Amino acid sequence: IELTDSVFEDKVLKSNDAWLVEFYSPGVVSFLFSVGIVAIFNGIQQVAKLIGKRVHISRIDGSKNQQFMGKYSVKGFPTVLLFDTENKDEPVTYNGERTA
Repeated sequence: IELTDSVFEDKVLKSNDAWLVEFYSPGVVSFLFSVGIVAIFNGIQQVAKLIGKRVHISRIDGSKNQQFMGKYSVKGFPTVLLFDTENKDEPVTYNGERTA
């Protein structure tokens, strides 16, 4: 799902589900697509089963939606954040490897 500033709050912040959101910029290799969206989807679905929550995978162009950069401490691209159902104001930043 491609997010924009006009739908971010309704889709992500007001949702009862968890959201994995990639902040990207055109011209910078997408983390989600470089490691394989199928592998990520399968991993997320396994996590969702374990924690009993539905998890959506999405992305937002940080270069066009810069109001979120400071709010969520996005310092560069790509940055992947997990907006859990418990605390959407403090998403968890993915700090693992970003290679395929």
